[in-house]
Amino acid sequence: MKSIINLTQHPATPAQIAEGVENLSNDSLSALHHFLDFSELPTPSEIEASVEGITTLASCWQDWQDPDTECGAMIGGAPWIIAPLVRRLILEGITPYFAYSQRVSQEVQMPDGSVQKTSVFEHRGFVQAIL
Repeated sequence: MKSIINLTQHPATPAQIAEGVENLSNDSLSALHHFLDFSELPTPSEIEASVEGITTLASCWQDWQDPDTECGAMIGGAPWIIAPLVRRLILEGITPYFAYSQRVSQEVQMPDGSVQKTSVFEHRGFVQAIL
């Protein structure tokens, strides 16, 4: 059995939830946003502190999982925080994953006869992060 914590700034899609992704809520979600939001150019120590905070959230979540559950984390964001986060999650025994989606175009005929074309990103699976 696999369970994946959502460590991104965006809620998991229904397709991602169907594959075992769990969104954080309340205080945990607020803490995650705090660790991922930077209003100024971050220093290395600020990046490390954020990585530590995010890893702590993931580790606490992992402690609540069944011992037989393979724990993963859906991650995404700026490369300067993702690289150290991947290393730390792996050290904690949490497999980091990137969501893989495919852009699908849809055309809708409007009441006036015009056609509106939109692109929708459809979840297709996860790519395991590697070092």
